[in-house]
Amino acid sequence: MYSTLTGRSGRVYVRGRVLQTHPTKPELNVHFATSIFELSQELKHEFGNSSYLRLHLDDNEEECVLVYDYYQDNLLSLVRNNPDLPIKARKFILRELGLGLRDLHSKQWIHLDTKPNNAMIDWNLDEKGRFRIERVAWGDLDCALKLKGERLLNHRIGNVMWRSPEGQNLFLWSHWVETLHPDFEQLKKDGTEPEQVILYKLLSMFGPASPELIAHVDDQYGGELLAALSRVVEEEDPGLTL
Repeated sequence: MYSTLTGRSGRVYVRGRVLQTHPTKPELNVHFATSIFELSQELKHEFGNSSYLRLHLDDNEEECVLVYDYYQDNLLSLVRNNPDLPIKARKFILRELGLGLRDLHSKQWIHLDTKPNNAMIDWNLDEKGRFRIERVAWGDLDCALKLKGERLLNHRIGNVMWRSPEGQNLFLWSHWVETLHPDFEQLKKDGTEPEQVILYKLLSMFGPASPELIAHVDDQYGGELLAALSRVVEEEDPGLTL
């Protein structure tokens, strides 16, 4: 039998199916109604009921449990299952996600894990079978970070394959092509660091990093690598700026 949880609001929730299983601690499983706590409380305080961010609806402080609204899909599965997704819907999704990042950045927050399957989407088909997007929001905000101090980029979160453009990684264009996804097996055979390749691709696409940005990198090797690759990109295309 599923256990129940009473939120601060007085509503009672039933822990439903497990969405993600913890490898060693069942009590840390992610159910149809659970998650992280202190960071989410801070985000809730900062952003209230932002429609662009999937913030919790209720909580139980004693058990450190947060309750989130359910979204039927995420961007990754949506585009894989709907290759003919209308361009109007694609543009709307990207616009909503951009507005969510704008809100975060306006208060010195960065998501750090803006991958497609963290973009939550509700949609339906109208009476004529036309695709309609109901709402779009960034989820998995436990990877968010509020920037403080003079050297801001001092957190390395995620992994080489899945890291946000703010960190250095995979990006989907409106055509849903993973343009920054390298051949990891070939790189391994060549003895090449994937992070360097991805960073180069990212800088080639969006432009070299400015001296001001490089100054925020709190790692000597990382800062030198970013500066060196930025010089290479600038020499290849002097008109490209970030």
